Amino acid sequence: MLLAFELVPAAIRERLELSEEPHPVLKTHCWLCCSGRFTPNGYARHRVHAKLEVVLHRFLYKLLIDPTLPNVLLLDHLCCVRKCVNPFHLEPVTHAENTRRGNALLFQAKTAPGISVHT
Repeated sequence: MLLAFELVPAAIRERLELSEEPHPVLKTHCWLCCSGRFTPNGYARHRVHAKLEVVLHRFLYKLLIDPTLPNVLLLDHLCCVRKCVNPFHLEPVTHAENTRRGNALLFQAKTAPGISVHT
């Protein structure tokens, strides 16, 4: 996994920090984007060139996992951390599935104390 981190372009890697502890379920560290521009929803942005800016987690997923990822699929953060751009913490899903999962997390957060959603 850290080998994949070394494949991230240096200009992007400079913006990232590894989480202090591995994710308890995924067993790997979040790659937290701690600087630069973010969307209003908290996702890191990356300027590819002067006229193209993309969300960083999708850019890295396409770079390191699947360059053919269809635009109709969203990437669900299995770690539930919006600032995480680790492509191994992402799963391609339909919009309907992403909404279903998000609603389930919100319900869980409302009914179980101590649960944090999309930090």
